Amino acid sequence: MSDFSRNAHMVSRRDFLKISGAGVGATFIPTPLMSAGAFMMAGRIKTALLVPDFDLAPESASAFALKFQEMADSRFGVDLFSTGRGLTTQVMASARQALADGAKIIAAYINDNDADDLLALTESAGAGLLVINHGENMPRTSFASPRFARASRNQWAEHYRQGRAVASGDRVAMLTSFYESGFDTAYAFRMRVEDAGGTVLEHFVVRDMAGLNTALTATNRLGVDTVYAAFSGVDSLSVLGAWPVNLRLMSIGVTDMSDQFIQLGELAAAALNRWDGAKFAPDLAELPQNALDAAARRASVTKTGWLHPYMTL
Repeated sequence: MSDFSRNAHMVSRRDFLKISGAGVGATFIPTPLMSAGAFMMAGRIKTALLVPDFDLAPESASAFALKFQEMADSRFGVDLFSTGRGLTTQVMASARQALADGAKIIAAYINDNDADDLLALTESAGAGLLVINHGENMPRTSFASPRFARASRNQWAEHYRQGRAVASGDRVAMLTSFYESGFDTAYAFRMRVEDAGGTVLEHFVVRDMAGLNTALTATNRLGVDTVYAAFSGVDSLSVLGAWPVNLRLMSIGVTDMSDQFIQLGELAAAALNRWDGAKFAPDLAELPQNALDAAARRASVTKTGWLHPYMTL
């Protein structure tokens, strides 16, 4: 059964940008999962991993948390905290609880652009902050603190790069779930397509199976050269099951998220391991400069600061 309609009524498109999820993940017991004594430290660095409750494919985010714990150095003792729906207020509440329980590092699954207050909190406590996300939105904040680090798959930049695969003059249709339409990824792809001389004829936002069938029928009639689709979790299975064989699908946004969550767990643990006791060692990996420059130019032109056309700062 598809989760299109079940997810759509929960929050608005604007609210989705305040939820640092990737559409799938783990369901955890409300904060805290363990008592302060359950950190089982014995001299190790108390680290709180703050993760939202996701209602799709819970095994994926469970794999993320397990991979993070597995790959973290033995000098860290990792405890899991739930942040509910992942709203900023919920993340802050969990972080305060973790710090009160003696955590020295907060590793939070949260959007970069929502981390200002969280950094202020950890800075005031002299603790480290590791921001973790899939990177559906282009970062618009820069934190100079040596006690701050980020681990992200930078999906918006990957979708921007994938737009290069569309040849000049190609006609493109875009299909995204209501959830995915709230992030920069699809708009980064569209920006690169248009910069390359391609044309996006339609962008369909799908809320349910009826909407999916209508969008696929309309896309077939357009006679496009390729179709971009972005869906998460069980919705991606519904899309692939209904997809007409004659439509060329760029399925960069229709994937099994399990491997992506595991990869994110590895990236986050690698970032945590750069903690030297007082600060994070610099991260040598940088975002592709061409994608950053192009996104900055487009954001300046639109006067919003966002790739997403409905959002303002």
